[in-house]
Amino acid sequence: MQSALLRSEVLAGTQSDAGEETNTDGLATYLLFGMGTRNYATDVSNVREIVDLAEIRPIPNAPHDVFGMIDLRSQSIPVIDLAARMQVEATPETDARIIVFEFGTPDTLRCLGIIADRVISVSEIATGNIETLTHAISGWQGDGVVGVIRSGDMQSLVLRIEHYLNAPDLPGEFDFGDG
Repeated sequence: MQSALLRSEVLAGTQSDAGEETNTDGLATYLLFGMGTRNYATDVSNVREIVDLAEIRPIPNAPHDVFGMIDLRSQSIPVIDLAARMQVEATPETDARIIVFEFGTPDTLRCLGIIADRVISVSEIATGNIETLTHAISGWQGDGVVGVIRSGDMQSLVLRIEHYLNAPDLPGEFDFGDG
């Protein structure tokens, strides 16, 4: 049986016209997940759902960082190797999950999945508690990383997930037709 954390259960704020989550009390909702020894966080505004790890079918001639696709309620979802794109080593655990993201407008909606070794939580974080990294590392170009969330001994890098999943070198739409 496939468990899912649906968008309605994930989204805590409201979406602005620009598609970004807004919240008047200075809180934003983040999905915290892990790959390898690192923890990451991403704003939930593009998270569609989180599902149990399912069979991933290879796609012929797909780029090296595309695992394949899953069938999710009769919709084919490409699954991207986010760890490879970020140049980190993943270590999928027994509780690994697929996080499905949605990008675009209703007319151009595109869904992509990633494998998270573990899903930690969905948490509201005070925006003032996100430490920026640009000041800490001189000359570093970390366009996809916007900061760090610290909670006790845990640190989570805050990702602009669309930077990694909508990169210019991302292949175009896949044809999943029968024929």
